[in-house]
Amino acid sequence: MDNKESLQLINKVKNNIKNNDVMKKVFKKYKIDIKELDFIPICFSDLDVSARTAHGVIFLNNNLLDNVSGKDMEDAIDHYLVHEIVHWAQQTTGTKATKGADSGDYLENEEEIEGFQN
Repeated sequence: MDNKESLQLINKVKNNIKNNDVMKKVFKKYKIDIKELDFIPICFSDLDVSARTAHGVIFLNNNLLDNVSGKDMEDAIDHYLVHEIVHWAQQTTGTKATKGADSGDYLENEEEIEGFQN
């Protein structure tokens, strides 16, 4: 998938989740206008995990799109994107850095728990 196609896919998924009640709740909790979703930097990258948010930038693993096409591509990334947008909100509205996934027990990490709940 080239960069133009990647951007189109990401924008389509952003538009889909913008109307999702869970996403609206996250933005309300963090006192962020849901329209900010359009400006979150998101890209595909080679990663050792499915997705990662670092310094307010969301990275999705290129491998998420293996063996899928059309609507399946959107379905392959939408739940990862919601999870990572929670981390984006944590990182961009908080007063301290979030605990990384590599710091301690991943499943006991409060930031990760919140992401999984959404």
